[in-house]
Amino acid sequence: MAEQEYSEIRRKVEHMVPIVFAFLLKYLPIWLAILLAFLSVLYAIIGSKKLAKKTLRSDEIDKGYSAGKIAYGAMVLLLILIFHTREYMWIVAGAWGIMAFGDAFANLIGVAYGRDKLPWNKDKSWAGTIAFIFFGLFGAALLIGWFTWLWPVEGMPTISGSGIWTIAVTAALVCAAVESLPLPIVDNITVPAAGALVIWLMSLTLV
Repeated sequence: MAEQEYSEIRRKVEHMVPIVFAFLLKYLPIWLAILLAFLSVLYAIIGSKKLAKKTLRSDEIDKGYSAGKIAYGAMVLLLILIFHTREYMWIVAGAWGIMAFGDAFANLIGVAYGRDKLPWNKDKSWAGTIAFIFFGLFGAALLIGWFTWLWPVEGMPTISGSGIWTIAVTAALVCAAVESLPLPIVDNITVPAAGALVIWLMSLTLV
């Protein structure tokens, strides 16, 4: 396997590992969640080149930073600031799950098996989009279930199993559609934004 492929695998592992933090949002005070998200942005700006150089693409090494990594941390921080009470942290976590799992596996499977491209975006493949939907809904269901179904804590809503899957499937489908579009904005911005919006709108009727 070529070195660049290894770099992409390391990059997507780095993309998924912070999801551990999403599970902790269930218990962390909001001020600490904000602080940790802010530190992740600083890491993307300052520390990534020194500590995780092998996860940077060649053009990013030249620039000294990754716009995608900065967008990742910034969107997590923004969503925590928007949904800034414990009651709504499950929305942040659900959108984060879609971004972390859906985007990572879409890239890995798309690179390996994505010979058939989407008619409206030749940079994306059917294999990658299907992987995004499958793993994105898994990530959303896992995180939303952790917050609202498994050992719920005071102040958080309780959502039925069917409700969790309804939200996860809908949000993953919408995010996959958004991710597939040839937009001039990195998908680490558009995907969590779309995911959080869909999950919040569905929460108005299912919670």
